[in-house]
Amino acid sequence: MYRSEWGRYTKGADVIIFVVDAHDFEKVQIARKELHRLLEIRELATIPVLVLANKIDLKPHIEEDDLIQELNLDYIVDNPWLVIPCSALRSLNIDKVVDWLVHQ
Repeated sequence: MYRSEWGRYTKGADVIIFVVDAHDFEKVQIARKELHRLLEIRELATIPVLVLANKIDLKPHIEEDDLIQELNLDYIVDNPWLVIPCSALRSLNIDKVVDWLVHQ
């Protein structure tokens, strides 16, 4: 509902944290479309992108390499990006997320 307002809400952002439900294969295409639409905003053209593949504690879930392919991340060349598989519920890899944010 608020996706059309993302440009307004991201002004002055230092990073983009884009969370994908790794357990919901059907919505990955929607996530790809929304991520690339978000990155079309000129002010976000070079901002680092952290893609969190959440819910890796659930089986089946999309693997990191498959998510990179499905989101067409290889086509993002202006923004440095990283994918971190995680589980917010189980606190898996949250330390990696915090480390990445600190270094950005």
